[in-house]
Amino acid sequence: MVDLSGKTLGKYRLLERLGTGGMAQVYKAYHPQLDRYVAIKILHPHLTAEEGFLQRFRREGRAIASLRHPHIVQVYDLDVEDDLCYIVMELVEGVSLKRYLQELDRKGQLMPLREVAHLFDGLCSALAHAHSHGMVHRDIKPSNIILRKEHAGGEIEGCPDWSPVLTDFGIARVMEATWSTASGATLGTPAYMSPEQGQGKPGDARSDIYSLGVLLYQIFTGRLPFDADTPYAVILKHISAPLPAPREVRPDLHPALERVILKALAKAPEDRFQSATEFASALRQAIDQAAEAEQATAVAPSSPQVSEPPRTSRRWGIAAITAVMVLLVGAAAWWILGPGGGPPAVSAPTATVEQPAASLEKATPTPLVQAFTSPISPISQPTQVSPSLTHVITQVQSSPALVDVWIDPDLPDENFFDAGKVHLQGPSTPDRVLFRIDWDAILPQGTRVISATLDVYLAPWGEDNRSATLAAHAILTPWDPTTATYKTPWQTAGMRAGVDYAADPLAEIDLAPWLAEEGWLSLDITPLAPGHSEVPNYGLMLRLTDDSFGMAHFWVYTNEYQDPNLRPRLTVAYEGP
Repeated sequence: MVDLSGKTLGKYRLLERLGTGGMAQVYKAYHPQLDRYVAIKILHPHLTAEEGFLQRFRREGRAIASLRHPHIVQVYDLDVEDDLCYIVMELVEGVSLKRYLQELDRKGQLMPLREVAHLFDGLCSALAHAHSHGMVHRDIKPSNIILRKEHAGGEIEGCPDWSPVLTDFGIARVMEATWSTASGATLGTPAYMSPEQGQGKPGDARSDIYSLGVLLYQIFTGRLPFDADTPYAVILKHISAPLPAPREVRPDLHPALERVILKALAKAPEDRFQSATEFASALRQAIDQAAEAEQATAVAPSSPQVSEPPRTSRRWGIAAITAVMVLLVGAAAWWILGPGGGPPAVSAPTATVEQPAASLEKATPTPLVQAFTSPISPISQPTQVSPSLTHVITQVQSSPALVDVWIDPDLPDENFFDAGKVHLQGPSTPDRVLFRIDWDAILPQGTRVISATLDVYLAPWGEDNRSATLAAHAILTPWDPTTATYKTPWQTAGMRAGVDYAADPLAEIDLAPWLAEEGWLSLDITPLAPGHSEVPNYGLMLRLTDDSFGMAHFWVYTNEYQDPNLRPRLTVAYEGP
């Protein structure tokens, strides 16, 4: 299905495509009469062509819209226009549980017990409400759970500052009527699918309990219970393979938690918890026992330290990450030892900053959707290493000190200063993404930059993506982000190497890890910082190299992207008086 951004669908203006999946595309949209932003899920036409689907679609819509619960995304409307079936839903601002778990995995961390309790209290409450109305979700997984920011003033009563919201009840309910008419058809995601769903049976509330059990196994062990080379092989393992014991994967897991997981993942529905309420109660008791054991271990004077089991996770851009690690090690050496090589004196913290969801550093999460309260804030405690020097690490995100613009050869006279996310394409359409940095706004007077890193979030644009290499160049021609186009102010359209940008790149990065999965790309831009460049420069230009696949295509998330946690961020380590 083509991108419908900018089109009107019924009463709604489609503003931006937020994502696409196997059953639908999702758009952010606006209802002008109600002055309300919504999310619209447009079902793929090939799924809605079956005879009688439209009647079932409208009939089920009334039941879906009646489902109201604080932990279930609200469905406002279902309709059909120009053969497009769409569902209008509440627009939930937050990050997905999938993204949060990926970030924890990247850091080698597991979700703290109190977060697990908070998460499953909400999910079980939502499912108990839905099941009481005769609705079964059938596709519970981390990407269908949004962590919505709550309590703008911070955490209250020891609870995390987010609330879980279960999405896609609409899709599961509507598609059930169609899929159930096909012999042996299954609705769900293989990694989280119950054995009865894998056998083509419709399942019931206990199928959702099984999916919750898979999620609980994943959260407590850092891995899924079953993995295989094909989706069908995963389904077969759910049906017949013995469950790997959670404590074999994570020996320090409390036995009470393991018992809850084992019961939820029983092969036979009658052997599982029979309701979401029963599941929630058993999990709460187990978490309380585990928490008491943790406290007892923490206060015991000779308690041995239990190390976490080895964790496996996908790594993005090994070469880029290696370069960043070298950069950070160097910064840490300067920060800790200073030029004199001695240990720092302890000093009191002078400023702090809340970390975004994409970089959760502590066991206790910070608010998951936010812009920085201060455009430029130190993220480390200023450390005095001598009577005259202090080392600080500062992060810039959602700040006028870091701006970007996209220049497009297809629209050479247009300025795209305020685009939320932009294209980065191969040599057949050689567009560029430019960044301008106001160093004077970032650095206090009299300071010296030790290191600077720019992190940019990339996502593959489509499935026909092949080899691609990103090149980052210093910009040599003065330019204004609010007026720059593909033609101006450059000597030649698209910028001329050696004149408008440095011919030798600061970095060249193979984008193979980003061909199939989105993630952060880190660039060492220390050579652009004051005191590190022999010639004046005016920022950074990103392009795909000429030997990249001609139709290679990526999304680059910019300063105007709706989720501030995914906007470009600049981290600078400096020393000064």
